Amino acid sequence: MSLSVVCQSVGTGVIVVSALFWLGAACMLALGLRRLKSLADAVPLPNEALPSLTLIAAAKDEADRIEGAVRSFLTQDYPGLRIIVVDDRSVDGTGAILDRIALGAPRLQVIHVHTLPAGWIGKCHALARASAAAKTDWLLFTDGDIELAPDAVRRAVSFALQEKLDHLAVAPDMIVESLGEAVFIGYFLAMFYLSQQPWRAPNQRAKSSIGIGAFNLVRRAAYERSGGHERIRYEMIDDLGLGRILKQSGERQMLALHGGAVRAISAVVRPARGGIPARLLALPRRGPLPPRSHGEDRGGGGVDRRLHRLRRHVPGGEDPPVARALDAGRWSALQLRDTPVDRVRGRSARARLEGDVLPAG
Repeated sequence: MSLSVVCQSVGTGVIVVSALFWLGAACMLALGLRRLKSLADAVPLPNEALPSLTLIAAAKDEADRIEGAVRSFLTQDYPGLRIIVVDDRSVDGTGAILDRIALGAPRLQVIHVHTLPAGWIGKCHALARASAAAKTDWLLFTDGDIELAPDAVRRAVSFALQEKLDHLAVAPDMIVESLGEAVFIGYFLAMFYLSQQPWRAPNQRAKSSIGIGAFNLVRRAAYERSGGHERIRYEMIDDLGLGRILKQSGERQMLALHGGAVRAISAVVRPARGGIPARLLALPRRGPLPPRSHGEDRGGGGVDRRLHRLRRHVPGGEDPPVARALDAGRWSALQLRDTPVDRVRGRSARARLEGDVLPAG
């Protein structure tokens, strides 16, 4: 048999195997998504049956979107709703916008964070600050670029109570502004669902867990039992981290589809705040870690140090665009360093980097 025939046979085999793989993945995705329920299916409960709730959002440099988001929070048809928005060291006027809105909205509380304590990632610290200030039975964590339909919170809480949940995550409707974003978002969502398998999250025996930064509704008692954001204070992917520790503490969780109640502007161009590109790079965290090589930390430790040196010593390494790209790479490298034991304990590679300084936002 000639070499060309062998190569052709091998190539055909690879194509067939790849086609079968993607066909299987598509079938699994279709069957899995059919198992997810929607907020549109929830029967809204009357006021007297609804528990107390605080809506919490963290915002950093969201001046172009924060007002629309907060106005949608204030229109919620939910009795006694309290709203806490944390201005996390913004430099673009976000804090001033929040203060102006708060003047005419008594149920809105604004917390300004001017400095980040050592040992925290910015968003986790902001959400922890707000959680400590909230005194309600339920907490709803969302983002400063999320817009909610007027009945979104009522439907979500009704859904959670009817399903006897401790944690409800809601997948938002992603609003895209171009064909390129639509293609990227579609690919990201497919990979996200296939890797996380959120339809298995309600099964206590399954390892799958879920968390969505746009909408994480948590029973306060469950939040406290899990350790809350204090336990994941180094975690860049805070929403998945919160879902993971809630599942580990035995809380019942579920992912629901938005049903037209929750929408988010595409985060494709905003990786520094935990946007989609950074999340996509950090998703493949299952499976064994690479073996420790001589003189080098696990996984991405050596990569991180090299990127750190590049930023400090390469000409232009401190220029904002270059610095952001290098920092995003360092974050991804650090995600690969986390060991399963460290993740269970709520620690991360960043905790083991002595003297290192990473972007806090």
